[in-house]
Amino acid sequence: MSQVQVNIALIKKLRRTLGLSQSDMAAASQKKRLNVALSTIKRIESGKSVSLRTIRNIALFHQCPIENLMLNDKYDEGNSIDGLFTDGKTFGEKESVLCSSGYDFELEQFEMSLMRALKLSSPHLICLKSDEPNAIDSLVADLSKLVARKDICSYEVSIEKAHHLWFTPLQHLANLFIESDDSRGGSIPHHFYQEKKGQFWLQDIITIANKDKLPRVIFIKQIDNAQKLLINSLVKIIHAARQCPLVFVLTTKGVCENLSLLQQSLNVNVPKLTIELAVGAANPASVALM
Repeated sequence: MSQVQVNIALIKKLRRTLGLSQSDMAAASQKKRLNVALSTIKRIESGKSVSLRTIRNIALFHQCPIENLMLNDKYDEGNSIDGLFTDGKTFGEKESVLCSSGYDFELEQFEMSLMRALKLSSPHLICLKSDEPNAIDSLVADLSKLVARKDICSYEVSIEKAHHLWFTPLQHLANLFIESDDSRGGSIPHHFYQEKKGQFWLQDIITIANKDKLPRVIFIKQIDNAQKLLINSLVKIIHAARQCPLVFVLTTKGVCENLSLLQQSLNVNVPKLTIELAVGAANPASVALM
């Protein structure tokens, strides 16, 4: 079988730009039936030659021409990967006109996490931290615009201190799920539309998410104010919808016990991105991928 030398720098950069580890990429390729094993990815990125079939599958995974992945002297780590794709869009389909908050870097980090969720078809957690509510609101507004431009469903729920009933935000979220499902011509058994208690709202969300496995972005603002039963419900949603591309965007002020509880309670591997917003867009934010 014919063996070819590949553009190692480009292949590594494509994977890293998606925020994928070598193991993540191998798992995602299996879901796409491209069958690029972890050992193959390691061999490619170590500089070993591979078969044309393998490099074709890598090109299909990244949706770029196979010629770009062949060894050449025109690409190095410092070069942009924009312009490699046949649809005329840049990598990640960046929408530069969307950002009015000034947090361009944070928008890119969010977009890469969103793409990763789509590639892996699994839930992701993104935490936005700031002591400035206006900064959070501005960024969430821009994130919502970006999601809308990609025709992805998004929902926003705020957890107010005045909520004496723990399930009020869950009820609101379930209603948003039902409304969006109905607008897409979906059908949920009639009893889901009747007056509900907490467990039925939870089941509504899980049922709709698993029914069509559409990508969804769920903004939950002020997670600091959530009661423990609501945190437990979010854990159940993430676990039950672990094969769905759901992106949970949680906002908080600084250190948050609820966020720690949520992360500790998850018994499935969920990628987490934490973005700490500086006061004023001119100051760089701190971003950590955990």
